[in-house]
Amino acid sequence: MTNDDWAAIVDTSDEWIRQRTGIERRRFAAEDEATLDLAAE
Repeated sequence: MTNDDWAAIVDTSDEWIRQRTGIERRRFAAEDEATLDLAAE
């Protein structure tokens, strides 16, 4: 999920999120995946 995805839901922007958190994209694990699986992507 990108910051632009979040910006469409709440009153914010990609730039605001990146400047304050450094986060650009979030990954979500499926029920059969572990955190290690996401790290390998």
